[in-house]
Amino acid sequence: MNLIGWLISFIIVLCCTASFVAAYVPFNFLPWLQLFPILDIFLVGLAMLNILIGPKYPGNTYGKPGTLLIAFTILIFHSYPTGDFAIGTSSQNSELKLISLNVNQFQNDTGVVNQIISQLRLENPDVILLQEFGLYYKWPDVNSVASDFSTRIELPYYHFDPHTGNIFGTAIFSRYPITDSKLLFNMLSHTNEAWKHNLLVNGHSLDIVNVHLQSFNLSTNSDRPEYQSLSKVISEQAIQTNQVLDAINNQTSTVIAGDFNVVRGSRILRQFENNFQSAIDAKNISFDGSLKYSPIRIDHAFCSKTIGILNSRFDSNFESDHKALVLHLSF
Repeated sequence: MNLIGWLISFIIVLCCTASFVAAYVPFNFLPWLQLFPILDIFLVGLAMLNILIGPKYPGNTYGKPGTLLIAFTILIFHSYPTGDFAIGTSSQNSELKLISLNVNQFQNDTGVVNQIISQLRLENPDVILLQEFGLYYKWPDVNSVASDFSTRIELPYYHFDPHTGNIFGTAIFSRYPITDSKLLFNMLSHTNEAWKHNLLVNGHSLDIVNVHLQSFNLSTNSDRPEYQSLSKVISEQAIQTNQVLDAINNQTSTVIAGDFNVVRGSRILRQFENNFQSAIDAKNISFDGSLKYSPIRIDHAFCSKTIGILNSRFDSNFESDHKALVLHLSF
């Protein structure tokens, strides 16, 4: 009897189909479809399981080739780079090292703050983008904590301005002057927000967008505004994505990085992939997850095609549930 093998195959095909179409269906049509690309890596494991147990059942005629094909199709879909990439040329005379990291509110631990600061000083980046940055000690206001952090990491220019009533949000620290900062979205009772910053790097104008899209704090309890239904989360992410993309000046070199809370194959990420090059895919680290305890990648970086991607990697040496995304760019 091969009922279990057939059942596993059916589940794999069904989930794969949902994952493939997620990037192309409207947000208001079956919003839960946007969750299926998250399962891609786990589906490979399920396919491997089917290969192992399938032959154990007499009468199994579908064999290993079909399941192997499904597994490799998932892997290719999950990791194959899209678009053209600018690797960097000798005519590009400005280089930039950028780190993006969700610090997970420093776990409300000053020891974690100290470790992250030490690691950042070791990496010595030109620009740091932090998500869920905020009051990690008894600071009187948000500017004081940002000023202290700026001093300790020796990056003199910074911006941190969370929504009124919030103590966490996105922050940027830079070796180069920040000439302008524009709020793209933020929300009360959420750490999610996005700011576009203009930097003057060796005489060149560079826009950097620090993004933290809506988190999946799911609940049906309408009395708690920080929790939302799945359809509401997807809707918020769609609105926030449009707000980010609408703010981009195509005449200025741009980097968009941060915690997107979506994975490859989702409709949200497809919109960014259609307009920018992925700094991660360009350097073939697509199989590396951005979370320490999961193969899922929800942290991303995108660049204008006028920017050369010299290197990109994930670094797990920071005390956070996220890995740091480290980029070396030229423009």
